[in-house]
Amino acid sequence: MPKIQRIAAEKRAAHGAEAEERFAAMSQPLAGGAGDPGPDELPKGTDPEAHGGALRPLEDIDVKRFSGAGIRVFLGIAKAWGLSTEAQCQLLGDIAGATLRKWEGDQDATLTLDQLERVSHIIAIYRSLHTLLPASADGWVHRPNTNPLFGGAPALNLMTQGGISGLRDVRIFLKAQEGGWC
Repeated sequence: MPKIQRIAAEKRAAHGAEAEERFAAMSQPLAGGAGDPGPDELPKGTDPEAHGGALRPLEDIDVKRFSGAGIRVFLGIAKAWGLSTEAQCQLLGDIAGATLRKWEGDQDATLTLDQLERVSHIIAIYRSLHTLLPASADGWVHRPNTNPLFGGAPALNLMTQGGISGLRDVRIFLKAQEGGWC
């Protein structure tokens, strides 16, 4: 197992299922407002509801509220990255091309929770790339990568073929390059 995947697996194992749920629910661009405490800012055992619901369970997220913005941002990122319709559909969980075309015309459609989580990871990846590589960020997903996580293939391969786990692994990889943790 490549080092980055091993480290990510160790972190997930050390923090358990609760951390997995919190990680999936965390998305600075899509959930919570400015000033919401992150999971590291709350004392262990603290009820998140006492802190403005910063660690809401996934099922409590207002999917309709975040869907329109999620679709618009995703389509903008897909355009910046020069993604094919096929790649866009794969990133969103193997949706049909007709569904994607419908969303392009009606950007206020409602995403599923799975799709919203995928968009959350894509936004975080995009943001990290623009922090790390401001001049060449948008081409990075297409370039072959020698890091063992990618096995010489472009990151887009892992992102499109690895499901949510692949998106999460790329997000964690980039956050680690920034010197932080998701």
